Amino acid sequence: QINGLVNEWYCEELSANIRSAFRAKMRDGQYLGSSCPYGYVKDPKNHNHLVIDEYAAGIVRKIFHLYLKGYGKAKIGRILTEEGVLIPTLYKREILGLHYRNSHELETTKNWSYQTVHSILNNEVYIGNTVQNKYNNLSYKDKKHVRQPEDQWIRVTNTHEAIIDSDTFRKVRERQKIRTKTVSPEGTSSVFSGV
Repeated sequence: QINGLVNEWYCEELSANIRSAFRAKMRDGQYLGSSCPYGYVKDPKNHNHLVIDEYAAGIVRKIFHLYLKGYGKAKIGRILTEEGVLIPTLYKREILGLHYRNSHELETTKNWSYQTVHSILNNEVYIGNTVQNKYNNLSYKDKKHVRQPEDQWIRVTNTHEAIIDSDTFRKVRERQKIRTKTVSPEGTSSVFSGV
């Protein structure tokens, strides 16, 4: 029993030290994700640094451009699907040759979804920021990821080249906050999101 307790204490201590080292790297602006956000690849000279993947970056810019022109997120997804643009998961596997697996992916998933477009439009990585520590494991025994409060996220600005300028990103954020008030047939007002 004593040996078991000592071993458990050692594992907890080791886990805490590893987490502490990872957080230090995050605060230093090093990217620690196993795969890169769509639009970026890992720098061959430094795997903790992101560099732009020009093709995918062009698709990211198109998404932001279409959204600011008034297209909704689902509509943008349909446009990209109709144009034959591979979804990020398939692009990473088929074009970049990565052993990438998306936990939400279905075998039949080939279409751009509202959620994928939404995630791209709200990811600060595209303005050159690295935001990490969004999720954490409960303990070294439990691998379940738990979302952390935003004040515990580690955000470092200007860690890599931006795909989108900060003004465009701000405009997209503002547009997503727009609410349109309408009157339903029964005469009661209802509020719809302007996204």
